[in-house]
Amino acid sequence: MYQGLELSTRAIEKGGWKVHTPLQLQDLDSDEAEHFIQKDCKRDLRINWDGDCLRCLVVDLEPQERVAIKDPVLQTALRKGWIPAEFIRLLGSGNAGTSLLWTADRRSLFLQLPKDRNGLVTMILTCLPSVRPNARCQPQTDWACILLSSNGIDLESLLAKDPFPNDYTRMPADFMILPVSLFRWRVELLVEELENLTRNVVNEEEQLIGAIELSELDSIRKSIFELGKVQLRLRRKWVCTLEVATTLSQYFDAIERQYAKEEVSPQYSEILRQRVRMDAQLCGSLEYDLQIIPSKIDSQRQMIDSRFHMMIAQSSAKTAEESQKDSSSMKTMSIMTLIFLPGTSIASIFSMGVFNWDAKDVRHVGNQYLWLYFAIAIPLTIVVLLTWYSWVKLRQRRKEAKKSEKDKC
Repeated sequence: MYQGLELSTRAIEKGGWKVHTPLQLQDLDSDEAEHFIQKDCKRDLRINWDGDCLRCLVVDLEPQERVAIKDPVLQTALRKGWIPAEFIRLLGSGNAGTSLLWTADRRSLFLQLPKDRNGLVTMILTCLPSVRPNARCQPQTDWACILLSSNGIDLESLLAKDPFPNDYTRMPADFMILPVSLFRWRVELLVEELENLTRNVVNEEEQLIGAIELSELDSIRKSIFELGKVQLRLRRKWVCTLEVATTLSQYFDAIERQYAKEEVSPQYSEILRQRVRMDAQLCGSLEYDLQIIPSKIDSQRQMIDSRFHMMIAQSSAKTAEESQKDSSSMKTMSIMTLIFLPGTSIASIFSMGVFNWDAKDVRHVGNQYLWLYFAIAIPLTIVVLLTWYSWVKLRQRRKEAKKSEKDKC
């Protein structure tokens, strides 16, 4: 989906240096977007459409959609000079960063912000070669902008939230308010995300203090791991945002130097310079929090590890105590068995039918088949003991074989 917007510094000046809202955005399809790029910028003094003019093409992408390098709209913009060839290469790399692309007849500012929950945001603003002067012999310049966003961006807020700068000295007003406002929007998002991260780190620390179960500690450890990844992404955004401030300042200085060849002591808009300085200082003040958060996360990880070891030690001590109780119970049972076993064995033997306790003669109490009991019981006992001994030895050999295989590996 494409949207087109046209603005003129003359119309903005007549409106009290304010961009009138709502913006007159035109919904375009692919063919209409190509025509929007190819047509000449309109200029009509009768409707105050004069001076420097901006044509901005907004490209709304799907969340996971990537810009095709051979997209017909981009190829048309390349042929018309809206974008330089270097922009295609930078866009295809997908890396976040800023760049100044300066040639003899045109200058371009390229911004590609790191992809996050707000999606992809890429902008290129190009100052095209100067056209013929108007009726008042004032130079007129066309500006072309392509703004790509995968999660939607409020163009009206970027252009109309702050007053349009008009404090240029011996040089015409331009449309650098667009990247400057985009930079401010990015700094505000960075501050908000850092506040959320700090709040989440503090909440995890409070939960860690009250955690009493291993499952709770494991859940907190996973959350802290995710917060660590958020901090790394946030620091990368912070570095990229500071680079944007540096690039904007370099662009302002370059414009001043260019006009200094034709005018005496030209001065770029101090309003825009001050906005960039203030937002850069605000962004720079976040460095302390970005440095202190990793140490907090590391201390929480160490606390979790110590709590884990402590809980495991307590659990092991409890298990050992229960095992000792079980061992005491088994010892008691063994002692009781040893006490009653002889009497039980004697009672079992005497209760066999081979004894006749009613015999009058003591010599006839024992039966002649008593020997059969011992003939069967003693060999069977020996067989059971040998079987048990063989099974134990077999298990030992198997364990030793597995251990030797592990040692070889």
